[in-house]
Amino acid sequence: MVKLLSYTRYSAPIGGVTWLLSIGLLAGGLFGTGVEAAATFEDHRRIRAVAEDLARQQNQRPGGKVQIKAANLDPRLRLARCDTALEAFLPHRWQVQGRGTVGVRCTGQQPWVLYVSVNVSIYDQVVVSAHPLPRGTRLSRADLSLEQRDLARLVGGYLQDPQQAIGKVLLRPVGLGSVLTPTSVESERLIRRGDRVQIVASLRGMEVRMIGKALNDGAAGDRVQVRNLSTKRIIEGTVTNKGRVRVQL
Repeated sequence: MVKLLSYTRYSAPIGGVTWLLSIGLLAGGLFGTGVEAAATFEDHRRIRAVAEDLARQQNQRPGGKVQIKAANLDPRLRLARCDTALEAFLPHRWQVQGRGTVGVRCTGQQPWVLYVSVNVSIYDQVVVSAHPLPRGTRLSRADLSLEQRDLARLVGGYLQDPQQAIGKVLLRPVGLGSVLTPTSVESERLIRRGDRVQIVASLRGMEVRMIGKALNDGAAGDRVQVRNLSTKRIIEGTVTNKGRVRVQL
């Protein structure tokens, strides 16, 4: 005759899986001997499928390819077969991506909770180098290609549209097929600190031009400070072209 535990909670690692058990687990029989009827215990395949389903729901990606695989449970682990539908949940609102954990619980007459390791691979197109490129390359479309990669492994970030890189400058050398990241490229600097620049200002329908000195670097659209060489006044303007800054007076 099966003896039931009194109300208790216990957690420990089993075969790489952290489990938490409460009311209703079999006393002294968490790890079965193999002679018990299979229907007495929960099917590991069902537990893994429930965990995978929740991970898949959390990682819907139009146009991308998602692969979900829950880790195998320790074959010695025996949990009472749940008389209600198994429920999956994310611990502490954690979003599954890469390798993470999904909780699975039974809320039936013999409740239990189990944490299952799940690996999520999301494959989608990202921008890569079409050939080896040296540092300082001003990128063109011919320098770029699109390839499918596992996004969960790209911890440094990635670009998915070549337009995000075209016209920008490479900050470090890359090899063939290297993934370009937001931090591996920057907009071309049209003005560098110390450059003599032309200050263009509109005043009462007229355009006034002055000569200034840039106090910091800037790409197109950046706000920079410049010193008017005539008045010595420091003003701020927007970089519009190489060596040119527009200010509002």
